[in-house]
Amino acid sequence: MIFWIFGIKEIFGISTMIIGAVIGFILWIWITFFGDNGGHSDYEHEDMDHDMPIHVKIDN
Repeated sequence: MIFWIFGIKEIFGISTMIIGAVIGFILWIWITFFGDNGGHSDYEHEDMDHDMPIHVKIDN
């Protein structure tokens, strides 16, 4: 995500970096809820503490 944000900053400017951060955050939420668990939000809420370290490693 950081790579994409800095890439947008270099091409379009600082103001667009905010938009890139928002888009990156939305993509992170989309991948977190729909990519790994197939959209099972109940599973996500029950095991939130166990999933967070895994998602951090995937995003990095």
